[in-house]
Amino acid sequence: MCGGTPIIIESKLALDGKLLNIQEDIMINQLFDETRNYGEPERSKYAQEIDEMHKKLVEQLEQEGRLYLDRLETAYLQQSNAELKDVFVEGFCAAMELVWEIIDRLTHGGGDLAL
Repeated sequence: MCGGTPIIIESKLALDGKLLNIQEDIMINQLFDETRNYGEPERSKYAQEIDEMHKKLVEQLEQEGRLYLDRLETAYLQQSNAELKDVFVEGFCAAMELVWEIIDRLTHGGGDLAL
């Protein structure tokens, strides 16, 4: 099952008469580059709009409303992070399945690689 972390991939692959041992220890969390600004430049544009609306809303709210706004923001971020992780894992797993299908076709004479 691909969704587990870490994913241990072990295979023996014969290429050009040589047997290669492929062993990778892949941690899903390490594949997501936290230093890269995904979605730019649109992300920054929307972030600025959100910040401006947030400031205006906070100015209009009493203390209790601000607390609810903070809780809403936290819940939304947690929801988005959970979705993002699942989407990333699913995409990664689909890519790995494609790689293994190609390797299988190459090593077992599965015919053309027309995908």
